[in-house]
Amino acid sequence: MEVGVGLNGDVQGSDPKAMLSWSDDDGHTWSDEITESVGKIGEKRVRVIFRQLGIYRSRIYKLRFSDPIPVTLLAADAQLKVRAA
Repeated sequence: MEVGVGLNGDVQGSDPKAMLSWSDDDGHTWSDEITESVGKIGEKRVRVIFRQLGIYRSRIYKLRFSDPIPVTLLAADAQLKVRAA
């Protein structure tokens, strides 16, 4: 995603966060959110990575942002391992 888009100064949006939660029951219940920094203004080397998301058969992800910043998702990648039953 585009990073380093925080706002100038010590105001809301100066250190924005991405918050990820998920549901394993078609959206009836949701996990607690895990948080990663999107980068303060000018921090262009930040990578937003959520690791070790556990084991599941079917999952829905929800991505929210802490502040009113421009959001540009450039790519998403998942590395999955299939286990024999």
